[in-house]
Amino acid sequence: MGRWGSALVLAGALCGCAVGPDFKRPVAPADAGYSPKPLAEVSASSPIEGGAAQHFVSGQDVRFDWWTEFHSPGLNALVERAIRANPTIESARAALNQAQELVYAQQGYFFPTLGASYNFERQQLAGNLSGSSAPGVQGNGSSITAVQNPSGTPHL
Repeated sequence: MGRWGSALVLAGALCGCAVGPDFKRPVAPADAGYSPKPLAEVSASSPIEGGAAQHFVSGQDVRFDWWTEFHSPGLNALVERAIRANPTIESARAALNQAQELVYAQQGYFFPTLGASYNFERQQLAGNLSGSSAPGVQGNGSSITAVQNPSGTPHL
């Protein structure tokens, strides 16, 4: 390392100590919310069914059965059926994993498939069954020759 390398290492070491032991963490901003301005406590209303004004209450916990606030029997029945079908987080996670694996299995149809087969066959013809172009061998080892009689009837 030359002079410049040593100077660079020394400068880096000094910059690393710049924070020092008397460092104080800055204070977090007070009440950082989701909107730049505070929300109104009451919303607008309309002269129609279900058009009543909404009241916003900051800092209040949401009820466990929040969906019942919609007063929808269909939604209530759907949520109750889902809770009965998945009574624990573990069973819900297992059902989700099963559904994901079924998706992976269905995606397999989009990939090419490869097939292979093997078929073995052995065939032995008796020598006396061969035609005129392929004479065979008798069981005793003597050759068979196919000779045709001029009259058209075979010789024996």
